[in-house]
Amino acid sequence: MPTSEVRPDREIAGRTESPILPAPVFDRLITEMRRFQDLLAGAALPVAEAEQLTTLLVTGASSLAEHQVPDVHRDFSHRRDVPSRGQSMTPWFEVVERDHDSVVAQVRFGRFFNGVGGVAHGGAIPLIFDDVLGSLASWERSSSRTAYLNVSYLSVTPLDTPLILEAVFEREEGRKRFLRGTLRNGDTVCAQAESLFVATTI
Repeated sequence: MPTSEVRPDREIAGRTESPILPAPVFDRLITEMRRFQDLLAGAALPVAEAEQLTTLLVTGASSLAEHQVPDVHRDFSHRRDVPSRGQSMTPWFEVVERDHDSVVAQVRFGRFFNGVGGVAHGGAIPLIFDDVLGSLASWERSSSRTAYLNVSYLSVTPLDTPLILEAVFEREEGRKRFLRGTLRNGDTVCAQAESLFVATTI
């Protein structure tokens, strides 16, 4: 998994660009993106405001289209110096403890991840497990990919609530890496995961 180390300057559309946005700048951008997603998920918009927002999104997308780069150079999801690795695809998380074989992360599911009944969508829970467990599987090791991820749902996962995700690297057998994770709301276990990641050969 790419690190947040500064990369050499690169050429984009015929001009030299600084390789990485400062962490506070990129963090604010992703934070506002998440805020937009959460507010949109909870809104019932009048037609005029929906059209106005659509125009703003079209303008923003046109600006982003001018700054497309190869995967290895992009910031989105590649920034370990920013919460959630600088992406809004998963629920927000921030690693608070880490060593070679374990991770503890704070997690929050915003309204964007709302399922039926005002709790987190069941499909969003494997997403956060896969991201955090996958990061640990490759931490200070070669890259790996998910082979399987089995999730057991033990209690509903609330929205807008501070949660804790604990991940543990259990063992390694050749290229196979076995990990497990637990998502908690205080003393209540919301979900547990067992996973296998396989080291890549390239």
